[in-house]
Amino acid sequence: MKPFYIITIQILLAGFISASGQQEQSDTINMLEPNEFYIKLHQSSNPLLLDVGEYKDYRKERIPGAVSTATYDELFSLTDTLDREQPIFIYCVYISRSITASTLLNNLGFSNVYVLINGIAGWKELELETDKKSISKREKKSNKSF
Repeated sequence: MKPFYIITIQILLAGFISASGQQEQSDTINMLEPNEFYIKLHQSSNPLLLDVGEYKDYRKERIPGAVSTATYDELFSLTDTLDREQPIFIYCVYISRSITASTLLNNLGFSNVYVLINGIAGWKELELETDKKSISKREKKSNKSF
């Protein structure tokens, strides 16, 4: 028997694939340029900043205050505790994993999800602050990444 989260992912992806022919991703994903992302993040009440990139990249450099959710397991376990109206800001190294995570969150009913265009690379181009403090390795919980 498949674990619940695998079945949930399959259902969400099937829904996304069938809906993708009806409307473009940009219509359902709130994509923000780095300067807009920075402003909205700092103006939001109780925002959650998620780094959905690979953990090895998160360990090296991240946007201050970001939480690593590098796998489906981590993202799904986090969503169980969140208010569906809470503003969620997502980034990765560039953008591809962010779009996948945003789509999953939208399909779960989260309505205030924002993706950083060009990821942390775009953030750094504007010379916005990053945190380079070293973080230790963690046990690999899952290989089911975005």
